[in-house]
Amino acid sequence: MNRLESATARMRDHGLVALLVTTPANAYYLSRFPTGTCSRPVVVVLAENPVLVVPELEEARARDTSVVGDILTYSDRQYGRQRGLTHLHLALAVALEALKESGVSGPIGFESEGLSAEGFFALRSRITAQVVPTRGIVEEMRMVKDAGEMELIRAAAGLADYGIAAGIAACRPEYTRLEISIEAAAAMMRAGAARHPEHHVAAASPYAPPTRRALAAGDTVVCSTVCAVDGYHAEAERTVLIETASDDQRRLYEVMLRAASAARAAIRPGVPCLEVDRAARAVVAEAGYGPQFTHMTGHGLGIERHELPSLAQGDDTPLVPGMVMSVGPEIYVEGTGGFRHSDTVLVTGDGCEVLTLHPRHLEALTTRS
Repeated sequence: MNRLESATARMRDHGLVALLVTTPANAYYLSRFPTGTCSRPVVVVLAENPVLVVPELEEARARDTSVVGDILTYSDRQYGRQRGLTHLHLALAVALEALKESGVSGPIGFESEGLSAEGFFALRSRITAQVVPTRGIVEEMRMVKDAGEMELIRAAAGLADYGIAAGIAACRPEYTRLEISIEAAAAMMRAGAARHPEHHVAAASPYAPPTRRALAAGDTVVCSTVCAVDGYHAEAERTVLIETASDDQRRLYEVMLRAASAARAAIRPGVPCLEVDRAARAVVAEAGYGPQFTHMTGHGLGIERHELPSLAQGDDTPLVPGMVMSVGPEIYVEGTGGFRHSDTVLVTGDGCEVLTLHPRHLEALTTRS
């Protein structure tokens, strides 16, 4: 059963005869049309006969990439404030006309997280059938990756490691965090162009605040990289000490390393996500820094940088082989610094495989002038 068939079966289990898929990540997952590089709305009409609705200017690319055979287009020639029409209005009008022509009768679902209030009112004004908000129909399918998805994530993880190395090389006095971020992102893009010229690569180093203050001895820098290959993400983070580390910084660093190790050790099939978070949190709390661990331990990675499931206290989803997680417990102590390593991790049949491999120990991550 392919993705479209599986999603249709799940949709019917929810008592729906059709589903309007408007979130870019879900539309890409079902259609393979690269929504991330399209600036206008794309809609997958999930029904007995699926339809992909794209902007007119994207028709040729849609026919080259989409696994949905029936492709309809909308033109933005009618777009404008005077008519009160947005691109979303235009896309929904085409999607609903396709449903009408196919004779669909019954409850029609829409993604509550993928439709604005404006979109909802546009939907209600154009259809008399019952419309039902949904959550998770496609997102839950995306939690477990297939072989093709894993190939892209492995490629992205290799580039994220490359960016970490470049960012760490720039972690020295007189550099700013913004300059470090630029170096890391540029390195990933150059490496992506060389290693994967047939794929679309996007890269960023998102967590370095764009301050103008130059680094100084004793500072901590959380060097972070996020890379996507054909829309599939991996991320890596390493905490770097500039030239020297105080006793407090060394202590916090070791607690963070033990917490991350405990989280990875807890990952295996069948374990609820919250137990992984609990394992990391127990280490930090025992060391006396529980209140300074304010973040979840990790989250799913894939088409989105943050997707289901979450390694958090409120998520009891059992881990399944093929899930890809970012694992990165953190400790932030005012006046001492932030301490966080994050790795991209694949759940395997008997544990986990770490895909981002840059060294983690303090000696390798203390810069020298």
